[in-house]
Amino acid sequence: AKNNEWRPATHRSAPREGISAVTVNGRAFFVGGETPWSGPVALVDEWDAQSLKMLPGRSLKRPISAAAAASSNGVAVLFGGRTQSSFENFMYVIEADNRK
Repeated sequence: AKNNEWRPATHRSAPREGISAVTVNGRAFFVGGETPWSGPVALVDEWDAQSLKMLPGRSLKRPISAAAAASSNGVAVLFGGRTQSSFENFMYVIEADNRK
């Protein structure tokens, strides 16, 4: 029921901060971030709004935290951010299929 109140929905793969979030075709991607015990991570979680489930996504090629994210026309873009030891100047792109 829609009651305009925040309520628990699901859990992510690991507790983390500095996550980048972007929505594409009804799915939300929660990308990277960092954990208190390991620093930046390459984890990606996908929230499917139709099934109300959090699914593991394909991991990034390298750990990243605090990157900017945007989407347009079914494509999500992640750029910048930082790794364990430096700030990054790169871009990741993912095309999200239109699952129904």
